[in-house]
Amino acid sequence: MPVLKAPAPKTRLKIIILALIAAILLTLLLVNAALHPKLVALASAQARGMISGALNQAILTNAAADASYSQLMSVGVADGRVYLLQANTAKMNLLAANTVQAALDNLTSLGKQGVSIPMGTLSGVSLFAGLGPNIRATFLPVSGITSKFRSQFLSAGVNQTLHRIELLLSVTVEIALPGGMASVTVETGMPVAESVIVGEVPSAFTDVANQEDMLNLIPFEPME
Repeated sequence: MPVLKAPAPKTRLKIIILALIAAILLTLLLVNAALHPKLVALASAQARGMISGALNQAILTNAAADASYSQLMSVGVADGRVYLLQANTAKMNLLAANTVQAALDNLTSLGKQGVSIPMGTLSGVSLFAGLGPNIRATFLPVSGITSKFRSQFLSAGVNQTLHRIELLLSVTVEIALPGGMASVTVETGMPVAESVIVGEVPSAFTDVANQEDMLNLIPFEPME
């Protein structure tokens, strides 16, 4: 019978090195598969907070400098009664455009700064939270920032109505992470102007809180 020869020392060393490399690669793949969802969740949460703050800051800055109820809305009054509310479309469009540009500038600066996740935090062990080297991830908008106004009428007392105008912003960003990308959509809004509209006080009124109460006011005749 033929006698099998043992591999030469150099060949054995190569086999051991290749086995070690394969084991390391397999370990890295398993660790990445286990930690990537946590990395996405933590990075998305950090980015969402930063993006929301940037959008709100843009709204605050522009609303404080260039928005008031009288600038955005015209109120028509006759005989002590409000008969017309007319929006200043040009002024509102200008406010929205300036706010969107400011928000985009804020996001561009923050996106380059990115977010940092300590490796110890990814481990899930509270003792290691905040420790270890940081994993840095940058982000950038993948769609234009959209804006729209929302008008709300809220009860403010007897024959008094609070008219509130809110500016809403929405943006989707892509976060560049090791091993892939993550998409985050942030929507936020803040009031930019409001005013209490006061009309003639009626001799009687009915406060209907919801649709069910309103239906209860309708006369009902049972069927025979």
